[in-house]
Amino acid sequence: MSNTTFNHRANALGTFAGVLLMLLMIVPPPAVEADTVVRQDAVQKFEQGGWAPDSFYQLEVDLHGHDGQDSSLDRYAGGPVVMTMFYGSCPHVCPMLISSIQAAEQKLPADQRSKLRVLMVSIDAERDTPQSLAAVAEQHGVDSSRWTLASASAMDVRKVAAVLGIRFRKLPDGDYNHTSEMILVDPVGREITRSSQLGVPAEDFVAALREATD
Repeated sequence: MSNTTFNHRANALGTFAGVLLMLLMIVPPPAVEADTVVRQDAVQKFEQGGWAPDSFYQLEVDLHGHDGQDSSLDRYAGGPVVMTMFYGSCPHVCPMLISSIQAAEQKLPADQRSKLRVLMVSIDAERDTPQSLAAVAEQHGVDSSRWTLASASAMDVRKVAAVLGIRFRKLPDGDYNHTSEMILVDPVGREITRSSQLGVPAEDFVAALREATD
């Protein structure tokens, strides 16, 4: 593992005290290199019901899915998942983010695509609800058997954003400026790689999806 990747994970997830400090100041994430090998010690902790220090699944938040299910992040353990953040009334970038993930997963054979899940957490705690997000899911034709569009409280939104390294800022008109990151996570909640390339999928990101679902 490179020093760059290690530092990114340490800054994001080293301790929950660090996460709490980041809630007031979300910083941009450094570059992350692909790491598609799940460490044996992490697998063992997963099987024993625990999480490694660099696992996203240590974070306890309440998510409310467009499918009507309430859960935490660790609902998505056990297989590869693409995580990102967006908001339902976003006019341009978020629809492109959705279509970019769809384009990337369409590069996979059907049997591999069926193993991939997608979690999109809304940054708009005031306006997005499971019902409104269900409408967004239908509008964009997402596969609700594998995709979840989730809302959360304002505090939990900030926690998720801090851990994922996603920055956002509310504008006076109620819209948001935010970074767009597609983050591929392994079965035990460790980041494999990420991409901010919208539109045509980045080749290295698609390659990581293929390896993670093989």
